Amino acid sequence: MIHYRVDLETGNIIDRNEDYTEAWAEEVRETALKMAGGDEEKAPDFYKEIMTQFVTLNYCGSSFIAQRIAEQLSEETGDTYIAVERHDDYAVERMPKIGDVVSYGFNGDWYPCGTIEKISKTMKKVTTSDGGVFWRQGNTATYKRAGTWTLARGVHNDRNPHF
Repeated sequence: MIHYRVDLETGNIIDRNEDYTEAWAEEVRETALKMAGGDEEKAPDFYKEIMTQFVTLNYCGSSFIAQRIAEQLSEETGDTYIAVERHDDYAVERMPKIGDVVSYGFNGDWYPCGTIEKISKTMKKVTTSDGGVFWRQGNTATYKRAGTWTLARGVHNDRNPHF
């Protein structure tokens, strides 16, 4: 998972790293303990302060940070990224694009459905090469067909073994 270090004032990405390890987390904990003057009870406050600048695409901490990361990734990659609200946090999602290989599924059953052929200008409707039509669900990157079947990137041809 990629972690992004962001400037909390501007929302700009300062650094990114795929390799934050337990050793790195321990170093942050030790730094927090030093900042707390060795007080174990105050250290978690400093740890939280240090970590607020580190986010992932799944947990951005604020809509502002998510929006800025989405804009920067869109500019860098040429793909479309959007900020979405997810449960009690904000996230960044890559939107589908024409030519993406996709499948659809529900409850553990997944079926290939070709590639994305058309995307509406509002990005609310996606049509696949097998004729499937999927509709975007609110301010998310989730697309559904008939309110149940969810669109997914990649080829998935699996059945739920519990039936």
